[in-house]
Amino acid sequence: MSNYLKPRKLKGSLLSGSNNSPAIKLTVPQNVQLLAVVRTKGGSGEKHLVKALSQALLDKHKRVFICLETYIKSNDLLLTYYYSNPLNKLIDIEKIPESQGGFLNLNWRFNNNLEKLFSILKHEQNVSIIFTCNTSGAGEMESRIKQLERFCDQIYMSVCIDTLESITPAKGFCENPTVDQSKITFGCWLDKSTDEKKLYHLALVSSKEFRTSDLSKIKHKARLPNINL
Repeated sequence: MSNYLKPRKLKGSLLSGSNNSPAIKLTVPQNVQLLAVVRTKGGSGEKHLVKALSQALLDKHKRVFICLETYIKSNDLLLTYYYSNPLNKLIDIEKIPESQGGFLNLNWRFNNNLEKLFSILKHEQNVSIIFTCNTSGAGEMESRIKQLERFCDQIYMSVCIDTLESITPAKGFCENPTVDQSKITFGCWLDKSTDEKKLYHLALVSSKEFRTSDLSKIKHKARLPNINL
């Protein structure tokens, strides 16, 4: 097996700490869809990938909740500018049963927070949760993914396909033998903006495809989001 390039830990990460408690067995509800989005670097399109996935789920009439590792306030631009109803508000996790969607301030790196969330979700139907970071950098990537793969059905990694600093850690994860590669999908953004307007195309590729394909093929595949979940 080839050596993999271990992604570096960035100094000054907003969250240099992690879940220090033992990896207890989580009681994961089987009646809800659990997804995650993490970034390969700051500016790799994490926020845009979360929005594309959430819109695809809403189009399928899912109740979508976006669970943030780092907390935001109710007047954050992410809510007031970037999202529309029903995702443009913060809700308490106790309000999930009566809500059609929204953002949750819940640090999912801590097992006690997850157990509380999963206890509420076990009686819910037609619900999709997207776990994401909402940080300004990509520090602690490996520990985040190791936590997420314990309970998520699929983990999406945002990649700016034109940026080496984003491609390199993504390639490293493809070769990482400690990661469940069957759960990893790369959301590859290609900048096709013009002087008149900004435009970014998206290609969703499996870990195997990302590892074995020439980047030019992934760029050719990139298109406007059309996501089958």
